[in-house]
Amino acid sequence: MTRSWRRTASLTMVTALLASTIVAFPSIASADDEVDAASIAVAAQSLANLDESLLLAASDGAGTGTVQTSQGTIGVPSRLTDGVSIHSPGRSPLTIDLPEADAAGDAVLLQGGAVTYPGESLTNSVIVGDAGVQMLTTITSADAPEHLEYDVDLGVGESLRSTEDGAAVVAADGTVLAVVADAWALDADGDPVATHYEIEGSTLIQVVDHRAAGVAYPVVADPIWIAPWVFKCLLGLGLKGPQITQAFATGTIWGGLGAAALACALGK
Repeated sequence: MTRSWRRTASLTMVTALLASTIVAFPSIASADDEVDAASIAVAAQSLANLDESLLLAASDGAGTGTVQTSQGTIGVPSRLTDGVSIHSPGRSPLTIDLPEADAAGDAVLLQGGAVTYPGESLTNSVIVGDAGVQMLTTITSADAPEHLEYDVDLGVGESLRSTEDGAAVVAADGTVLAVVADAWALDADGDPVATHYEIEGSTLIQVVDHRAAGVAYPVVADPIWIAPWVFKCLLGLGLKGPQITQAFATGTIWGGLGAAALACALGK
């Protein structure tokens, strides 16, 4: 993939790519909008080019609406302004707002279970898996911000905290409500792009240095929100928090932790 591919793909190429990657357009999606179509195509191609180990496997029934996982549910909106919500048994939903949600188009379901929200300079994609929810941002040009903000709707007494390898949402009683795996970002050539998290109050900010010399667009950046029931189960196996978040961030969760990790994700 070259730099010139990012926004100069012909409409014929875009149409062909869309036909092969889109499962269905919701009736409210802008199917005739060329900017949205190009954004969706770029995001779909970027995800297809990633090493599969970096992507969560989509749960059965993945798409918009309420997605049932092993021990909870995850809400994926048709409009990104409604936020993505994680529902743990006995807890109030944890809602997360994604970057530039106000400018995002309506949800489009891609093959493989990813839900994509087209945008002009960046496009958000959401994948719900049994282990949690992955929020990928495809950055298509230098016009996109380098600070990607994820606003978390915290309840009374809850806090968003930095950890050794990521971040966590913690309840007043110390219960971990959600864990974010360590940040990563890759450019169009598969090279890593410098990235890290910052926290400002209830906002998780992924800083992606995509304007650095030599970075090829599009760039894909990603936080994975590990479901609290999975995190708790893995802790029960004697794993440390950094081991868990690092395994998710590097795509080694299943291969590195083996059958025990799979059993935790599936609630077995």
